[in-house]
Amino acid sequence: MKKQMIIALLLAWAAQMSFAKTPNDNLKAQLLRYDYSQVLMENDFLGCNGQRLYMHFDTIYKDPVKPQYYHVEGKSKVKQNLCSFTGGITIHSFAPNEESDSLVKRYQLKAQYQLNEDANQRGSGFFAGRLTSDFFIYRDSICFDEMESGEDSYNNNQF
Repeated sequence: MKKQMIIALLLAWAAQMSFAKTPNDNLKAQLLRYDYSQVLMENDFLGCNGQRLYMHFDTIYKDPVKPQYYHVEGKSKVKQNLCSFTGGITIHSFAPNEESDSLVKRYQLKAQYQLNEDANQRGSGFFAGRLTSDFFIYRDSICFDEMESGEDSYNNNQF
């Protein structure tokens, strides 16, 4: 009987610990209330996968039901081939910028994206991966972080 009671208490404790919130969960809950559409739009990015790739976002908007999800529409260009795409960005975590010596609290969001080109267009496909974006909060608004934009190591909205 004593063994069964101990096992039951351990199982209850383990279940409670598996649902316990971590400090990052609290930070995520606080930061998800903001709209990151403008921060994510701060970019016409280009890449290279054997050929130069240009990406342009036409619209990004926050999902009204899932605050971590953003709908994305835009265009991609490889050589002379232009394709429209739609897809989404899902924020999965936030981290404070520990290297910051600024008086403003700076953060980095980490997310995943999936962008699907229109299958009816020539050369269509999809893009998927991870992204990071640096931002800060000023007067209860999200601002794109370009405080270090003149430095050699500066990068933001990395896809």
